[in-house]
Amino acid sequence: RWQTLYSVNSVNTSSDITLKENIKYLCDTPNARAIKDENLSIQDMYDFIRDDLFLTSYNFIQDEDKDEKLGFIAQDIVDTKVGEKILVCNRDRDNTLGYDNGNFTSVISGALKVAIQKIEQLEARINELENQ
Repeated sequence: RWQTLYSVNSVNTSSDITLKENIKYLCDTPNARAIKDENLSIQDMYDFIRDDLFLTSYNFIQDEDKDEKLGFIAQDIVDTKVGEKILVCNRDRDNTLGYDNGNFTSVISGALKVAIQKIEQLEARINELENQ
């Protein structure tokens, strides 16, 4: 593992549809031909962030300066529906657990989408009550 990684520009993740296959959407899409994933949804991501992800402060054992980090513990989410989608086993380093940052960012995006939808529904209900 690297201790520190610097980049002049941000890291890009390939996202072009021509590079992908077996695409299943996790939320509603305007594309009528889209295939919906029945095993995972953005509601699952929202529930995961709300119920299963426990944030911690910690430092790595090998850090001499004991810099405090923020994050979560992989073992806390290993048996969760969403956790199994983001965790990876670092076979080159004593089989320790890590996570795929791109997948984790997508989980956060899915949870945020559900939260925004809930806020908009509540705002619409409030507006209806105010206009009565």
